[in-house]
Amino acid sequence: MKSMEQTNIPKGKIKRSSVIGITTAKAGLKKLEYVSKLPFIDGDKKEELRESNNDEIAKIIFSAIGMLKGAPVKLAQMFSMETERLPETYQKELIKSANQVPPISRGLIRNIIKRELGEWPENIFSSFESTPFAAASIGQVHRAESLKGKKIAVKVQYPGIAESIKSDVQMLRNILRITPFSWIIDGALTEIEEGLAEELDYRLEADNTDFFYNNLCMDNIIIPEVYREYSSERVLATSFIDGEKLDGWLYRSPDRDKRSYYGQLLCDLFISSIKGNFLIHADPNIGNFLFRDDGRLGLIDFGCVKKLSPDFIDKGNFNNAEELFRLSGIKCKKSETDRESYKFFTSWIEYITRPVRSEYFDFAENTDYFNEMKIYIPEIYNYIESYHGGFMYFGRTMYGLYRLLHRLGARVSLKLL
Repeated sequence: MKSMEQTNIPKGKIKRSSVIGITTAKAGLKKLEYVSKLPFIDGDKKEELRESNNDEIAKIIFSAIGMLKGAPVKLAQMFSMETERLPETYQKELIKSANQVPPISRGLIRNIIKRELGEWPENIFSSFESTPFAAASIGQVHRAESLKGKKIAVKVQYPGIAESIKSDVQMLRNILRITPFSWIIDGALTEIEEGLAEELDYRLEADNTDFFYNNLCMDNIIIPEVYREYSSERVLATSFIDGEKLDGWLYRSPDRDKRSYYGQLLCDLFISSIKGNFLIHADPNIGNFLFRDDGRLGLIDFGCVKKLSPDFIDKGNFNNAEELFRLSGIKCKKSETDRESYKFFTSWIEYITRPVRSEYFDFAENTDYFNEMKIYIPEIYNYIESYHGGFMYFGRTMYGLYRLLHRLGARVSLKLL
């Protein structure tokens, strides 16, 4: 990645297309260089050359992703949670792109706050840190303190993101065609385009945050409080929550009991959300969970919250793959009655729900569980045409939860019924 101080984001279709064009040309030349060398390379050295070429192309592409922000970084965040789909060299660059986004300049941040809230930061807050402590796909977050002494997290949206979504998605399709995983991301790009359109309005995120703050009745889960007087469509201010991201917390080598405790807390959060409110916090990025020494877990970033059908939750029998197949609304490329398609999807659903159907599931002992996903992912795209949106987000959130539990090595009970 480049320096952590970036003066601006390329705005407008022409400028952003220029970044993609240059990136595509560079990556294309690397690909051509690789192909031209192949006839003159023998044996094992061909694999070494392929890995080296993948590494060079990945660095070129994901450097551009960090520069563009918006939809490109959203793609990186999504696939950084499911990296077993991709070559190892791409995995490393994805994680960098998802978690090390260079911030925009201090002057630009001040101008955005002035435009959105009508005053300069120093006139609204008793203190405002111009260097962000977190940067993500569509905005970066700054520490501040209110005039009444309250600690605040102020999220400021990057300029030009809203206007660039559609063109960015198309450009991403073009640039990723030269990679070995273009077929994987095509459907995800449509999801990103639709999801970002909602996440761009921070007023909706404020409403989602308020709902969880007022309705999620779990003593050990901390939800931030929204400060509407400091918020707008492009700026969102909430109470600041202390805590460590997962990697930092695991670095301190917590014992198995603590890891299982927090794993169970994540499961209880998931179950309480869907059973009590028919809602899911549908962005299981590891950066959205804050681990605390007092035994509580902070939950942040409510830009992606999805409502589930009560029928799916109330009538869904997680011991019956056939019933879940019906409720999911899966439409196969072939006839729905086609036995081959039906057999595949019921097997897939049985795989997804295996931890749910177990009295206890030990993610430390079941290390091969995620390797099975490599069997299903290529096949899914051979069969699937569409499926119910709620089920899509439900499945993605559940799988993200599994990834967190796997990282924790937790033993948990995830009984939904």
